This record gives sequence, C-alpha cells and structure tokens, in this order.
Amino acid sequence: MTRRMNPSRVCVSVPIGYRSKFLRSALGSLKAQNEYLDVAILDASGDPDVNHHILESGVQTTYHRCAPDGGQSDAIAEGWASSTAPILAWLNADDMLVENCIPTVLAAFDANPSIDLIYGHSTICNDDGVVLGLHSAVRPVSDILYRDNYISQPSCFIRRRALDEIGGIDKNLHFTMDWDLWLRLYDSGHQFLFLDKIFSNVSWAADTKTSQISWKRYREFAAILRRSQGFISVVKGVVSSMRQTRGVYRDQTKWEESLMPLYDGKTSAIVPIINATESVKDTLICKFSRAVEGYDVSSDEGNIEHAGAVLTLNLDIPLKPGQCARIRIKPQNPVDIVTLLEVRWA
Repeated sequence: MTRRMNPSRVCVSVPIGYRSKFLRSALGSLKAQNEYLDVAILDASGDPDVNHHILESGVQTTYHRCAPDGGQSDAIAEGWASSTAPILAWLNADDMLVENCIPTVLAAFDANPSIDLIYGHSTICNDDGVVLGLHSAVRPVSDILYRDNYISQPSCFIRRRALDEIGGIDKNLHFTMDWDLWLRLYDSGHQFLFLDKIFSNVSWAADTKTSQISWKRYREFAAILRRSQGFISVVKGVVSSMRQTRGVYRDQTKWEESLMPLYDGKTSAIVPIINATESVKDTLICKFSRAVEGYDVSSDEGNIEHAGAVLTLNLDIPLKPGQCARIRIKPQNPVDIVTLLEVRWA
C-alpha cells in the first residue's frame, strides 16, 4: 500500500535482509503512526513471506523495493533518497517504534530549530518479547561518544539538512554506520538533544546483528576508535565489545546487570510497552521488585489487578503486534523504592 509523500513528516527507512520473528511487530509499530511517516521499505531478503507480512500489516509506504542491494547502509540511503521529508530515521526489522513517539519528536524539532539530532531511550526485549529493562548505555551527549556508542539507533532522528552537510551515511560500513554517523555530526558541530522518553523497543534476540560475533564488525569498531584513541585504548575497546557480545547479548541471565530498570521509583512516569510478539494480546503482566503499596499504578487501556509484586493489565481492546500499552506509575510517599523489573504478554 503506497501513500503520497508528505514533506512535513519523518522518513523512516526499513532495511530488511531476512525474515525476523519481530517483523510483524516492527511493521505494526509503523502502522500505528503511519500518518506521520514516509515509510520506505527496502527488502533484500528474497523471502516471499516478508512481502506477505508487509501487505498484511496495512503499512502505507512511499517507496517499496524488493531486490538485492549493496547492504544495510546502502538500503537506508536509498530509502531516504526516495522522500523529501526533513526528518530522517531508520528501523530494523527486529525493532519497533513506540506508538505516538513521532509527534513528540516533531514537536521537539519545531521547538528547537537549532537542534539537528534528537534521541531518547529504548526498552529491551528478549526472544519471547518479554521487556526486561532500558538500554543502560543511553545518556546525554558528551565526548564519551568518542569511545562509546551510547545513542540507541532506533530512538534517534536526524534533520536531513544536517545529514546532507556531512555527506550522508557511509555506505561502506555494515555494523557501525550509526556510530560513525553520530560522530561525524558531533565533530562538525551539529547540535544534539537527548529527551528522557522511550521512543523504541530493541530486541536482543539471538539472530540479530547486535548478538553476532564478526571480525568485520570489530575492524569497523577499531577504525572508529582509532580516530580519537591511542593503540592501547583501541585494543581495550575492542576486547570490551567482544566480551559484551559474548557475555551479555548472548546470555539473557546477565541482562539484569546491563540494563536499567523500566521504572526506578523516583518520579512518576508513563512506561510504554510494545506488543513485541507475533499475535494479538489482551493481557500484560508486570513484575515489580516488591508489592507496590504506596504507588498508584494505572492504565488508560484497561483495568489493573494487584497480587503483591505482580500486576496484571487486562486490556479493553486487544493489541495487535507493534501496538502499545502504557502503564502509569505514581509514588505516594513510598517508604522503599520499587522498581519495575519486567513486563510480559500473557
């Protein structure tokens, strides 16, 4: 389904190299806010099921190509070139955008005309779509960016004019194209804005690029570190990245120590949870660190039942893959801080 391009919206490139188990959720998250998007789908999978899921999702595209390409970066650039939208982003087939995040991003760009890049938080889910925390690396911009890619790519949005000024995405990179892009923008004096909001959900499933061990990936990683780091620091950085891939991304039992809580009890918050499964869901189960006396927990999407440290949200309207429910949490003079540890769909 193709829609007319709207230059006042966001162009999202969606490179697809294989049939991810999260594809339906990724497409559903685009469908949920399609009116704000120019969606360019670049399908190099060669899998007829991928095209079937795209058509089934009802996502309206401004550009849709099914053919081999020069790799992920090449596909992203192709998608951006198909649109005139002034704000750009990309979404991999195993990640999802939080419903209604795009209006927030557009409003922030409108309110800050000197800002060139806006980014926020990402929730992290496992193979089963269980949300286990926030990406712990994400933080406000600083020179730490030279040694650590702390911007979560699916939660990042860029002005086209800024991208054009630095020559676009590097099509020769296949693993670190995002970090390279942030650094070139940062080095050229473009302005970044971090918003303390959740914009996406990222899967750390076993078949994602994040969890893959590839020497090409580490060569790219080392090349970026060499721009600003000495030899010893480069070696330490590469070794640290390899350990993280082996010891964290591939081992879910270690995720708790590498993620921030979904909610840490300090301030009131609205926590968006995406249906990162392949089926319609009507029940959301929230596990807290302890019973939540002294906290108001509610949702506009349904009724909540309390059972000690476990809360169950029964939705009024079942959610399709990629759609989002929101949990509102507000402390009332709590004696002990409560944290939201995980959320799963029943």
